[in-house]
Amino acid sequence: MTVFCEITTLQPDGVDPYIPYEVFAASYTFLADKMGVDVLQAATVCSFLRDLSTANFDLVGPRDFMAPECPDLY
Repeated sequence: MTVFCEITTLQPDGVDPYIPYEVFAASYTFLADKMGVDVLQAATVCSFLRDLSTANFDLVGPRDFMAPECPDLY
């Protein structure tokens, strides 16, 4: 997901690659399904990051989903 954020971000080089939450959630949900991640686990991740993104202009990035308090992505 970090590479996905780096590819899709509109942030300039040298800035953390934040992307809109909706883009992250749709892509993560799709990939999680393909990788066999439990649906409830994926929903928990998305819920956590949705709440976090509201304080950051609805953006999420690697710093958010790699934080120790974030549920495991897989």
